[in-house]
This record gives sequence, C-alpha cells and structure tokens, in this order.
Amino acid sequence: MALATVNLLAHSGTFRLSAVDAHLSIPDGAHDQKIEGDFDLEMMMLDGSWQARRVRWTQEVLQFCRIGQLKVVDYIPIHEISSIMEICDFASSSPWVSISERDQQVGSAKFPERNFKRKPSEQTIDGKNIDSELAADEDNVHLMFRSMVQRRQVQEQTSTMQIKTIREGYNSGRTYYIRSSADVDYRLLIETLNRLANIARRKADVRSRLEMVQLKFRSFYNSTSVQLMTVLLITTNFFVNAAESQLSSNLVDQDANPTKLGQDLEALESAFSIIFAVELAINAFGHWFKPFISDGWNIFDLIVVAMSLVALGPVKVPVNVIRSLRAFRVIRLFGRLKGLKNIVTALASSVIPVLQALLILLIIGSIYAILGTTIFGDDAPNDFGRFDQAVLSLFRVTAGMGWADQNLPMKTSDGGINWKVAVYLVSYIIVANWTLLQVCVAILLDNFINANAVSHAETEAAQIQQMMNRKLFLNTLDPLLEKFTVDYNDDADLSTRLQDLFKVVCFL
Repeated sequence: MALATVNLLAHSGTFRLSAVDAHLSIPDGAHDQKIEGDFDLEMMMLDGSWQARRVRWTQEVLQFCRIGQLKVVDYIPIHEISSIMEICDFASSSPWVSISERDQQVGSAKFPERNFKRKPSEQTIDGKNIDSELAADEDNVHLMFRSMVQRRQVQEQTSTMQIKTIREGYNSGRTYYIRSSADVDYRLLIETLNRLANIARRKADVRSRLEMVQLKFRSFYNSTSVQLMTVLLITTNFFVNAAESQLSSNLVDQDANPTKLGQDLEALESAFSIIFAVELAINAFGHWFKPFISDGWNIFDLIVVAMSLVALGPVKVPVNVIRSLRAFRVIRLFGRLKGLKNIVTALASSVIPVLQALLILLIIGSIYAILGTTIFGDDAPNDFGRFDQAVLSLFRVTAGMGWADQNLPMKTSDGGINWKVAVYLVSYIIVANWTLLQVCVAILLDNFINANAVSHAETEAAQIQQMMNRKLFLNTLDPLLEKFTVDYNDDADLSTRLQDLFKVVCFL
C-alpha cells in the first residue's frame, strides 16, 4: 500500500499517518509509487549547535528546509544514504564528546597565531608580564568553549537519529544528526527511510549502468573523428547524387531496366541509407530523450533518414521522388558545421522580422500596382492591364530584370523625358529597392550578429559547466566551502559560517 504523507509533529509528539498502511511499510511492488513525507526536527550544525529544520522526503531526495520556508538549504540523495540508525546515548556517540579524550592524548589545543602587528611587550602589571596574561586568557577562552560544548552535549543525551552518506556522493560522506523533542518512534521512521534508500539504490544502480552506456555512446558520437567522418559521408553522398543526376540517361536501358552503373549507384545509395540510419540510432540512444527531441537538427535527420528507409522497404516509391528526397541529405551538413549552423540559426530567427518587412514591401507594391493599372493600363495592356500583370511587372523591376521599355519607354519620340513613367519608376525603386530591401538585409545582419553572440555564450557556458563537472575536490572541506560561496544570505552570514567552521576545525 502506498504511503501518501507522513508528518512528525514535534510539538505534539505524535507520528501521524494519512495513509492506509499504518505500519510505515513499503511493499516491494510499490517501487514506482509516489512516497512523500515531512516533519519538524532539530538538526546538528557543524559547530555543535542544534537548529530547527523541516525535513521533506520523496523517492529521490531527503530535503532540509528552514521552518516556515520552502527554500532547500541542504539535501541528501536517497540512494546515497549508507546507513540510518537510532542513537539512544548521543553523548557517547557524538564526535563532540570525545574532546576530553583528545585533550588527554594531545593536550590543550591553542588558537592559531594571529598577526595583529603588535610587538612583544616587556611591560608588567603587578609584576606580571602582559603577553603572558593575554596568552593565558586565550587558553582560558579556548577551554571555556570546549567545556561549554561538552556540557551541552552531555545534557542532551536524548534519542537521536544518525544518517550517514557515502563518501563519493554529493555530501562527501557527511554524517547528519537529527532529533526531535517529541516522543517519536524512530524505529518506524528509520524503517521507512531504509526501505526508501534500498529502493532508490536499486533504481540508481540500474539507471547508472544505463547512463554509463549512454555516456559511452554519447562520447563516441560527439568525438571529433566521428563527426568528421559523418561530414565526409554526407559530402560523398551529395556528390554521388549529383553524379546520378548527371548520368540519369545511362542508368536504365531502352527497356527501362537498370544498367550495371545504375545498379552500382543504387547499391551505393542503399549503403549510405543504412550507414545514416546507424548513425542516427547511435545519436538517439546517446542523447535520449529530451536532448535528442529538443534539437531541431535531430528531428530533421530523423525525417530524412526515415524517408530513405521507406524507399528501401517494400513500399514502391517512384525513382524521381527517391532522388529528390536523397538530395536533402546534404542539408544535414548545416547541423554539423558550426559556421553553417550559425547562419541557418540566424535565418530562422529572422523569419518573423523579415516577413514583417516583406509585408510592408508587398503593401507598397500593391499600391504601386493599382496606380500602374490606372495610369498605364491603356498604354501597356500586356504589362499593366490587370492587377496581377502589374504586380509581376513591378517584381521584375525589384529583381533587377528591367522595365517594360517597349510599351512604356522612359523617353518620348522627340528625345524628351517621359515624366509620368520616370516619376512612377524612380519613386518605386527608391521606396522598394533602396529602402525596404535594405531593411530586410539589415534585419538579417542584426539577427546574425545576435545569433553569433548567443552561440558564443552557449559555448562558453558549456565549457564552464564541463570544467565544473570535471572538477575534483582535493580537500575534504572543498564541498562545504563551495556551498558557502554559493548559498549565503549576505557578507555577515558568510563571515559567521566561516567563523563557525574555523571553530570546528580548530577545537576538534
């Protein structure tokens, strides 16, 4: 039966279940069901103090939040929990209580030397050296702090739950101590968390093996050699398609049967289709699921390869259609070569702005077409007799193909200027060719620059993330220090945390 919600109420001392199963047991067949719980407790900090925390758990993670807040201040992946146990006599098990034993072996620890830029003083007060008195005061403060910690821990010999994590995990082997002032049956809670941890470890083991295999496939596919080989195959296939189109008359005989050359080219095309299908399968498995589906180039590759495989199957597809589909394979180069990919990305991001500029150009052209049919309809019925003819004539002007000089010459028969034609044509060229078309080019250039900047930013972010993933913690405190530099409220909070850490390191 599924455990829906578990609440451990510290103020009332009750352990309440809002589920059918009142024994906190999780059947083996319920591994995929959602199991969540939360309770209030106190968690031991690194300086030995206890702070109130809200603990929430799911099948994946055990979260620690501040009371009354949703922000997660710390968490433990469930599958990285090595052991959970109840400590009835916490004072004898806590590392803080072993201070006296260490004092007997090592002697009293001293504060580290500090440079206050003060020279040793030979002055005396009542016959006593000032420096000796200050050193004694430091030792007294040190011993007072240690005695206070000991006394506090001895007084807190209450039932406490200990959670140990694996050394190679996110928490770097840290041991957590949590307790509750309520009369809680820790056995039920520990049994629940242990069952969750066992289930999570089994799932993580299967997932990790699959992820390792996927990582190998992904690394193999993304390697420079494989990408260069793919580019070479696509380029070779393009030249084969060009040769096939050039020699189309020699591929079949008079009876429409394929010749030897036609059979060889067809076999070569089939080999290319199979190779590209294998390449797509490796890409899909290595990047499955979201990274593969979210990439538009992968979707395009999937469509092109699928159409090529359909042509190889039992479905009879006309030869001309097959050749046309194969010609699209070369477009896959745009997704492999970074320069081409940036250009295509810029073009794709410029579609909407360019369409808006072209819409303005279309409106201006339509206005001039209406004016042309009104002004020149009788003089040039083949060019401006109807609206569609006028639009086509203006498109020829926009494309640089020239003006209809035969029916609407720029000069009159006596060598003068036909001002009606000149004003119409010059004004259209200034508005359409010199202005609106240049706006389209400016939009394309602007989007290309922006796409280039975004591409560089994404590349740098990926490199930084890769460096962070490869970073190795050479010191035991590195994970904690890194967490300090990220998760702190202000400078005072960071300073307090570092001071607490200093006390822990120096006084233990």
